[in-house]
Amino acid sequence: MFARSKACWIVVAALLAASCAILANDGAEMKARNEAEVAALRRIVVTKGSEVAGHSSFARLGRAQGYCDRDVERQVSVVSGDSLRQAAYRRYGDKVDAIVEANAWFVVDGTASMAWATEGGGGHFECSGIAVTFEKS
Repeated sequence: MFARSKACWIVVAALLAASCAILANDGAEMKARNEAEVAALRRIVVTKGSEVAGHSSFARLGRAQGYCDRDVERQVSVVSGDSLRQAAYRRYGDKVDAIVEANAWFVVDGTASMAWATEGGGGHFECSGIAVTFEKS
């Protein structure tokens, strides 16, 4: 009986060790993906204009839309969902170098009037733009 119990505990320990190794590998992969995304988001330039300083030629990838603050060009993060940069990255990957023609607008939540929402809550800003990739010369 003792031998059978000991064998059972050895099997349980082996399964736990194997699952810990799988979780550690998944955690390392997730950390690497997150670090790559953060680096990509930092380098994405957002501009309200149709040109990007220092880059005369780029290819349009397509539209992106996300949440933002009033100042779409300076925004770093948003609590409510994907920022414009994050939305572009999730849609087009690390090909995104910039977002041009960015604009923001205020959306009133269904429970608030426009006057109340802009004063203290009941709404949020959304933004959109065109994701582009710089053409290498």
